[in-house]
Amino acid sequence: NCSPRRKMLRFPYSNTILMRLIPLLIMIIFSIFLFLRFDSITKDQTKNSATGGLKGHMTGYVKTAYGWASYSKIAEDVYDRYGFVIDQVKVPFAKLKRREPLMCSAVFEEWLAIANSHNGKQNPPEEIPSHMLSDFTMNGTISVNKWYFNENISTEEPLLWTKENSDELVQKGDVNQQTTYSVKEVSVYSATAFHSIAGMSGLLVRFLTPSVETIVLKNKAAKVLTVEYRRINSTHPQIHYIHPIELAENWRRYHDAFDFVVSYSSIEHSGLGRFGDPLDPVGDLREMQKIQCLLK
Repeated sequence: NCSPRRKMLRFPYSNTILMRLIPLLIMIIFSIFLFLRFDSITKDQTKNSATGGLKGHMTGYVKTAYGWASYSKIAEDVYDRYGFVIDQVKVPFAKLKRREPLMCSAVFEEWLAIANSHNGKQNPPEEIPSHMLSDFTMNGTISVNKWYFNENISTEEPLLWTKENSDELVQKGDVNQQTTYSVKEVSVYSATAFHSIAGMSGLLVRFLTPSVETIVLKNKAAKVLTVEYRRINSTHPQIHYIHPIELAENWRRYHDAFDFVVSYSSIEHSGLGRFGDPLDPVGDLREMQKIQCLLK
């Protein structure tokens, strides 16, 4: 008996197509996994935020100088000792909140105690004092690299900012052309133009030339107060000067007095002693707290 031969159907490109589809299928599966994982984390964060709990948040890990550490460990070793608690864990940083409300009197009193223990004439130490090492490294969670600066300006002669020179800068050219101004100064100009400061009072932190002062005056600020360790004599009726210690001693006079604050390449140096300022491991945080007390 003869039976008809069954023919096998072959697709010459089937293997090639399958090989090309495999990476795509892997990507789709991986994307679904990430979506489900992110959705789960988001729901946990929403639930924990609503209930005031952080159980789901504290399971994450952060890379530190001594290796990976859980958020609960970071909260205990770092945030808690400075009066902060974790409100929400977000990538790449945790959102913090103060354990207690900000007390401006305590902020300025603590800062003055540190400032008055320092005469401002000695050179910055080349090594971190051993009794401050734990605080400067946030209990050993950050590494230390040596990069030394000595730019003590607190003992130099006062600067003179005349009305004529300041007015000349105010009227000089277009700031956006960047012919006279740095990129940072152009950023200040753009920000204070976009968020109108017309008729407002501003606090300017640590500037040795009146370029930023004239920029905000160009954008119609009513007056500015510059805080700087080096003494400044200003003859411009809209530009005033105050020493940081004098400001701290009279902080109640300036409490809620300013509409805006401008600072760059300054606050991050606070407490490092580079410019003759007192050593303070949390000088940058303390500086931000002082500013908050002075803003309306």
